[in-house]
Amino acid sequence: DRVGMENIESWEKTLLDYALKKIKEIPGIKIYNAGQGKSSGIISFNLDNIHPHDTASIFAEDGICVRAGHHCNMPLMKKLGVVGTNRVSFYFYNTFEDIDKLIEGIKKINKIFGK
Repeated sequence: DRVGMENIESWEKTLLDYALKKIKEIPGIKIYNAGQGKSSGIISFNLDNIHPHDTASIFAEDGICVRAGHHCNMPLMKKLGVVGTNRVSFYFYNTFEDIDKLIEGIKKINKIFGK
């Protein structure tokens, strides 16, 4: 209550915009939910030809927390033609530095897989 939902929503949007700008600069990344309706601080994505569980495992080595899998939505994954996605979410306790670490993690994963 002290922070205020409007402030939280504003900060989520600021973080989301920053993250999308940075992520879109990386080749070989597919974003599934950006710009579709009112968005919260969530981005679902995949890296070309890299399984989401592999991505999540490598992120975890560097202390980057993501969700990976079908997120209890197999019909959507089937429609998208993927085995699953990676999902990051931001909230009022996240920072630009957290996003920068995510971006560096994505670059590391691409390098590991020769991209």
